[in-house]
Amino acid sequence: MELTQATIIPVVLALTEVAKKLGLRTKWCPVLAIALGAVGSVYLNTVDLSSILSGIVYGLSASGIYSGTKSVLK
Repeated sequence: MELTQATIIPVVLALTEVAKKLGLRTKWCPVLAIALGAVGSVYLNTVDLSSILSGIVYGLSASGIYSGTKSVLK
């Protein structure tokens, strides 16, 4: 993983927190984090399945896999 790719996770985390402060329901924060991770990964790479899947992993890492799925399923 390159340094630019490693910075996606804290950026996604920060943007998700900003969205939460602006009124986004906590339930939707993991979904936003996954979307932001995918967009960030595609932005840094080419548009292909590998980049999108990497972005999803970045988003899951930023939101916390366990707590993210738990809050969405509630």
